[in-house]
Amino acid sequence: MPIHIQTPHGDGALIYHVPKCGGNWVRAALRAWGVEFHEWFAEGASVEHSVPAHFPGFQGPSCVFVREPVDWLRSWWRIP
Repeated sequence: MPIHIQTPHGDGALIYHVPKCGGNWVRAALRAWGVEFHEWFAEGASVEHSVPAHFPGFQGPSCVFVREPVDWLRSWWRIP
């Protein structure tokens, strides 16, 4: 689910969440920095599968955090 950060000008910014790629860390960091945010839920999409097309009127910047692929796959099955 995207994390929406409101800014004084424009639509704010969106951070798209890819499962197992630091979403909890991003939320904790934003809270620690005092940044106000809320999570957007796209109608018709699962929580993990919201994409830019689900927010057609959004005009602000967006980003996504990704992980090194082998480490990401290991995290799904907890391979040491």
